[in-house]
Amino acid sequence: MEITYKGHNIKATARLLPGTDAWEPHTVVDGQRITFDPLNFRNRRFNNEQEATDYALEYGKWLIDHPTSVSADSQLTTKCEICGKATNLSFSFGGKIYYYCEQHKEELYRRVTGKTPKKPAKPKK
Repeated sequence: MEITYKGHNIKATARLLPGTDAWEPHTVVDGQRITFDPLNFRNRRFNNEQEATDYALEYGKWLIDHPTSVSADSQLTTKCEICGKATNLSFSFGGKIYYYCEQHKEELYRRVTGKTPKKPAKPKK
């Protein structure tokens, strides 16, 4: 299963562990295979391929939503949800975080909230 989530590509697969009936999830985010953190994922095994694949997908989303939890060698960055350009600009709405580049700030805000963003107040002299 492959999806785009918040401008990142997640590929979720599972493999049957040799000599067992257990399935192990595999997550690739933006072309980089992610090793499962044993603190967050102790068992590493599922009873069927679909459960393992679903977990791999959710784990990929979790990594994107929590970039500080990813090891430094993973190089995950947030991307504008409209054009995919790397950015650290974001706003939250309805419990979700939305990433944008300067070019698409107003467009993404309108798409998400249905409103035009307020212009900053001019400083008083």
